[in-house]
Amino acid sequence: KQWYQRRVAITAGEGSPMNETKRVLDSMKKAVRISNQCMEPSVQVQLFVELLNKYIYFLDNGCADVTQAMISQLVGKIRDDMPGLEAGEATNQIVQHFNSTLAYIKSKHGMDFPAS
Repeated sequence: KQWYQRRVAITAGEGSPMNETKRVLDSMKKAVRISNQCMEPSVQVQLFVELLNKYIYFLDNGCADVTQAMISQLVGKIRDDMPGLEAGEATNQIVQHFNSTLAYIKSKHGMDFPAS
């Protein structure tokens, strides 16, 4: 089993064991909330692209709590924010990283995110 699939001794509410996949998901959601607070738009989008890659990492490694809906939502957020970035080398790198990530998702998981 993967490290996030092992049961831990911590128990939730009624005494049922809490699975580490829940902690992974909680941490990822917290990271998205924190990224939303970044003032610099290019840094914010770059963080979202990095988080998208982390979501894919956990999906690739069997974390069932990471869903296509979560990934789609993050892809949509990135696409919404990208047009507001200033043109430049940093933006080009962010766009290239994002496009590479989308190509990987499509080839590995068959998920397609057509441009709106």
